[in-house]
Amino acid sequence: MYDYPFYSPPKVRYWSIVLLFLNGHCTPPSATTSPIPVETPTNYTKPNLQNLPDFTYAAKVAIPAVVEVKAHKKAAMVQRSSDHPLEELEKQLKKLFGEEVHIEPKIYEKPAEEHGGSGVIYTDNGYIVTNYHVIEGADSISVILNEHSFYEARVIVTDPATDLAVLKIEANHLPYLTLGNSDALEIGEWVLAVGNPFNLISTVTKGIVSGKARTLHKDKKDCLTIQSFIQTDAVLNIGNSGGALVNLRGELIGINTAILSLKEKTPSFMGYSFAIPVTLVKKVISDTMQ
Repeated sequence: MYDYPFYSPPKVRYWSIVLLFLNGHCTPPSATTSPIPVETPTNYTKPNLQNLPDFTYAAKVAIPAVVEVKAHKKAAMVQRSSDHPLEELEKQLKKLFGEEVHIEPKIYEKPAEEHGGSGVIYTDNGYIVTNYHVIEGADSISVILNEHSFYEARVIVTDPATDLAVLKIEANHLPYLTLGNSDALEIGEWVLAVGNPFNLISTVTKGIVSGKARTLHKDKKDCLTIQSFIQTDAVLNIGNSGGALVNLRGELIGINTAILSLKEKTPSFMGYSFAIPVTLVKKVISDTMQ
C-alpha cells in the first residue's frame, strides 16, 4: 500500500449516516419506489396500423394453389457441340501441331438431370400453368402439391413464343386461383410472388408493380415473339419460374418468368423481376386448348 504523507482520510461517523436516514433526510431505494414518468411529446401521433397493407389473406389464398414442378431428363449419349470448350482447344492445337490432332471423345454420355420450378393450378380438375423453359426438353415431369401429394404430369400445351406451358395431373377438387385483371394494375400497387426458389417450398415475397408492358430481349434461339411483362421488385430467384404473382385480393395477375441479372450462369436477384400478365395467359390457353 502506497503512503501519501499529505493525505488524511476523512473522519466519518457511520452512526451519523444512520441518523440521516432515520430523520428522513435520505430515502433508501426500495421496490415500492414509483418509476419516473416519461413525458410524451405533444406533437406525437401513434401510427395507425390499420392503414398498413395486410398480405396474410393473399398469401393464405395463393400458397395452396402453387405447386412445385420437377422436370427430369434421362442420361443420354450426345455429340460434343461446336461451342464446347474442347472444340475450341482442338482448333488451337491443330494450328500448332497440324490437322491430325483430335481430342476424344466426340460422343459422350450426358448424365441425368433434374430441374425445379413452380406452377399455378389453373382449374380444380388438374390443369397447371407454368413456364415453357421450366419443362423444356424433359423426358418426364412430376408435380408436388403444397400438401406434399405427388403426381406425374402430362404436357398439354407448349408455347415457346410466350414461354408458357400447360400441364395436366389426374386430380380433382384442387385449390385454384381466381383470375384477376392485369390490365387494371396500377404502378405502385402491392403484389405477392409465390414459388419455390432453391427448393424452399411455398416461399412468399412482396413488392410493388414497378412497370407495365416491359419487353425483354433474348437471343435468336430463345426469342420471345409476344412480350408485355409486368415488372415488379418482388424477390425472385431460381425455382420461382412458373409461380404466381397475385394482388392483395389473392387474384392471379401474372406468371413469374424472369429476372434481370448480370450473371448468366448463376443469376441472382437485382431488384428487377418480370411476370407474364394473366390476360395474355388466358388468351394463349383459350387459343391453344380449343
